[in-house]
Amino acid sequence: MKISRSALMKTGAALIILAGGITAMQLLASTKAEAHKREVEAPVRKVETMVPRFSDLSYEVQGSGLIESAGRLQVSSTVSGKVSYSYKGLTSGTYAEKDQLLLKIDSRQAENTLNLARSELIKAVAALVPQFKSSDSGLYEKWNRYLASLDFTSGEIPDLPEAAGSREKLLISNYGIFSAFYNVRNAEIMVEQHSYYAPSEGFVRCEGIPENSFVAAGQPLFTLIDAENLEISVPLTVDELKRIDSSAGPSVTILSARENGSSLYGTVVSRNAELERSSQMIDVLIRFANRELKPDFAPGNYVDVHIEGRVMANTAAIPRHAVLDNSYVYTYEEGKLGREDVIIRAVSDDSVYIENTLPPGTRIVTTILQKPLIGMKLSPVGEEDEAEIAAAVEAGNHEKDS
Repeated sequence: MKISRSALMKTGAALIILAGGITAMQLLASTKAEAHKREVEAPVRKVETMVPRFSDLSYEVQGSGLIESAGRLQVSSTVSGKVSYSYKGLTSGTYAEKDQLLLKIDSRQAENTLNLARSELIKAVAALVPQFKSSDSGLYEKWNRYLASLDFTSGEIPDLPEAAGSREKLLISNYGIFSAFYNVRNAEIMVEQHSYYAPSEGFVRCEGIPENSFVAAGQPLFTLIDAENLEISVPLTVDELKRIDSSAGPSVTILSARENGSSLYGTVVSRNAELERSSQMIDVLIRFANRELKPDFAPGNYVDVHIEGRVMANTAAIPRHAVLDNSYVYTYEEGKLGREDVIIRAVSDDSVYIENTLPPGTRIVTTILQKPLIGMKLSPVGEEDEAEIAAAVEAGNHEKDS
């Protein structure tokens, strides 16, 4: 049977279309397979790394506590009487320099008693001196000089001359010199008890004592708080206490709890001998000086302290989060993730101190990894990446400005 030319052309066109469709399907299947292969391939993770530097490090123990005055003097009256002088009314917060007269109670009666006692001593010595006039031992000149040194205006009478022999001692006793002398000394003490001076500079805590008011013997007068010499009691665990040598007086940095606060320096002076039962901690006492009377370090402020610890030889400090299960770290090894065991010597809030047991040049991964697999591909963050980040930040700033 003879096939027409048009039928052949139609059949050929159909075959060509069929072949093209088959070829297109094969190409599409191949493309999907390649795409599937690319999706399975794991991406290279960017990580930050560090090479630990081993040296002799001093462990730092951190704690906190409340500042208190190292010198707190509570003063009570030893005599009764009317207040003749009160420094600025002795209101709370009054600042006093050392040796400043703070309070004086009317002492006229006590001064009269003192003058009477001095008069009796002068009278007794004047009666004694002629008894040595015929002596060639120099006793007359000695006691005559002592008599001349006695008067009513001197602040304190001089000590009695030392008796050289038994005859001199007997005469001194018979003329009542000893009793008269100590009566004067007691009267001097009584006069001094009417005046109260600041033994050191500090702040007064008192409800106020106005002049012409009356105070009774035994009445609390005021409390003088030393605002310059301060102390802090800081509780530490037994492990933390082992890290410091409290007998050597380790140095301490005292940090203000306020943002952008300043710092001062002190020393550990002592520690408690017993463990506190409820907290299972031991208090150490830190003392320091606030010479400039900075408000951040006034008594009553809560502060943080960093105590210098013992020196650990051949040790490195690494970020605390870089150590997993307190036993190992992830490492960067020729573009892949590795793992190395570590030995921990001490732990602080931010760092872990490890012994030098790692192979030389080990690079520890400090980036926190999600689902890490040993052998996975890594790429350390380098200078180029940091430059790209900085450029992106700069570009973002320009966009904000525009």
